[in-house]
Amino acid sequence: MLFGLRTPDEQRNTDGFNYQSFLVRRNIFGILHPQEDIEIRLTPQSKLIFSRWTEQLRQQTETVIDQAYSGMPDLIVLC
Repeated sequence: MLFGLRTPDEQRNTDGFNYQSFLVRRNIFGILHPQEDIEIRLTPQSKLIFSRWTEQLRQQTETVIDQAYSGMPDLIVLC
């Protein structure tokens, strides 16, 4: 696999910017990153391919999450 998923870094400095909290507030809980030195160049044609690829990745991730939590009671999150 060319890409891995990692959690965002936590706050590094006291009273500094907390990137992890910033992303969580936007419902982002992981970062996709390359596992190898690769170069990605987007051309007008490849942008469509990249969009399709990211949509497929999103759907596959959703399926994995659904399978992992199947049979569990629904959760209600109060903010």
